[in-house]
Amino acid sequence: MGFGSFLLDLGKGAVNSMQAKQENINRLKSEYRRYSDDELKKKFQSSSGDMKIAAMSLLQERGYGKKK
Repeated sequence: MGFGSFLLDLGKGAVNSMQAKQENINRLKSEYRRYSDDELKKKFQSSSGDMKIAAMSLLQERGYGKKK
């Protein structure tokens, strides 16, 4: 196993990790879609990591954070 194989394995691991993270965010967004805007704001303020990203994404989809 050479250095090139090591880099390839490292890259594959990074891609798999990003895919798993995105799948988790999508799962959380699906769960949070039923939340009201106020509930999402509270979730955003009190969460971290993927939960915070999912709440923020839904709030942006609902028009929050956009300049008029």
